[in-house]
Amino acid sequence: MAKKNYVGKTLKIKEGTRVTRAGRTSARKTESLVTVRSQELARGGKIRVSWKSHGVTASTLI
Repeated sequence: MAKKNYVGKTLKIKEGTRVTRAGRTSARKTESLVTVRSQELARGGKIRVSWKSHGVTASTLI
């Protein structure tokens, strides 16, 4: 089965989602909309999406 392509699309990152930015992982305190810059296949068949956040690349699993 083909994986969905999220690049260039806007995703809603929900409150409490674990996000990695500048090598550190934290939980989002508020919902936010991001535009996906890249995606890759992660362990367990999940997809890791990346976007720019204040000039730094951030990523999360979806």
